[in-house]
Amino acid sequence: MIQSTLAAIFALALLGNPSDPTPATSSAPVAFQGTVLDQGNAESLAGTTVRIEELGIEVICDFDGNFSFAGVPAGTYTFHFSLVSYTEVDVDGVKIDQETVSKKFFIGSL
Repeated sequence: MIQSTLAAIFALALLGNPSDPTPATSSAPVAFQGTVLDQGNAESLAGTTVRIEELGIEVICDFDGNFSFAGVPAGTYTFHFSLVSYTEVDVDGVKIDQETVSKKFFIGSL
């Protein structure tokens, strides 16, 4: 009896409440891409370090100023950008979800 009750609870946790008509939402990890550009002339900034503060992960931009993070949980984050001869920048409120998977960021030189 206990085993069948636990199995039913587990099934509800995985599948949701069958009497609830609201469709289940997916919070699958997102592959997020971005480009870092110079605020003054819109040139790409190769070598910029990009960090998602809340997750403690960082990447380096490629030659064209592009970067990507794989497997980011949907949410709102603070991105930190740093590059020699440029002002370090924190951008708060960057939303990442299935609909927002790419964004351009502009940083200014010193």
